[in-house]
Amino acid sequence: MAIVHVPPADLRRGTDIPFCINFVGDPLFIEFDQSAYMIHVTGFFAPELPTGLFSQGDIIGPYKPLIDNTEMMIHFLCTQTNEFYRYTIQIKDDCTSK
Repeated sequence: MAIVHVPPADLRRGTDIPFCINFVGDPLFIEFDQSAYMIHVTGFFAPELPTGLFSQGDIIGPYKPLIDNTEMMIHFLCTQTNEFYRYTIQIKDDCTSK
């Protein structure tokens, strides 16, 4: 299970935050430790990731990757701090390999 935390634990504001998901057996969950607005491109997960405002404490998922050996971005704007976070989600056969 792959869990993206919003905001990230080390609070890397505005930077590309790499996050890897194994293509098989590693569904994506997103946990909102603070309320945030989420936007992204579509077509990478089933069911489709939602877009919109999420409250502190919300956990959404599971989302199964549809495309192998690719990457996509998810953008978050924290509504409590007005900080922007950008995750680069890598979908791979094996996240332990470089």
